Amino acid sequence: MLHRIRIIRGQLAAIEKMIDENKSSEEILLQLAAIRSAVHQVSILEAKQNVLTKSSRSNSTG
Repeated sequence: MLHRIRIIRGQLAAIEKMIDENKSSEEILLQLAAIRSAVHQVSILEAKQNVLTKSSRSNSTG
């Protein structure tokens, strides 16, 4: 998961550069949509991990 977070951080840095370079709004919005999707996927992975962890704990206690 940390790898995905680092990718997102790189995407954010790229957007900063795009803004500095006065890239078009369409290009920036496309990248923002990609980041939103990536963050959503990380959220899903974290939620699944949380459920698995809780399930595992509950199975081991009884």
